[in-house]
Amino acid sequence: MNPSPFFKEDEFYCPCCDMAAMHEDFLEAIYKLRAETGIPMRITSAFRCKKENTRINGAKNSYHVRGRALDWDVTRLSSNDIYELIYDVQRYGLSIIYYPSRGFMHLDNRKTPIFLVL
Repeated sequence: MNPSPFFKEDEFYCPCCDMAAMHEDFLEAIYKLRAETGIPMRITSAFRCKKENTRINGAKNSYHVRGRALDWDVTRLSSNDIYELIYDVQRYGLSIIYYPSRGFMHLDNRKTPIFLVL
C-alpha cells in the first residue's frame, strides 16, 4: 500500500487476520477525496477476509473482501460536510451508501456507481 499522510496503514487491516489487500486504484481515489475535501475520515472497516466477512454477516459479494471498500464514522461531521462528500464522491467514480441512523458511510468503486441513503 502507498503511504498517505491522512491514514495509518493499520486502519485498512482486517481485524481477523491483519491483512490489508486493498486495490491501489481504490486507495488512490480515497486519498484524493480526503486531500481535496479536507474532511477527516476515521475508517471503521476496510479490507475483510472471507472469514471476517462471514462472522459479521457482510454481503455475500462484499467489496470489502475484494479490497475495494471502506466504511467510516461520520458521527462527528456536520451536515454540510456530509453533503459535500456525497457530491464529491461522484467525481472519483466511487459509490456511496450513507447510513445516517448507524453513523457511517460505505464507499466502494464498483463498476456502476450508486448513491444511496438507507
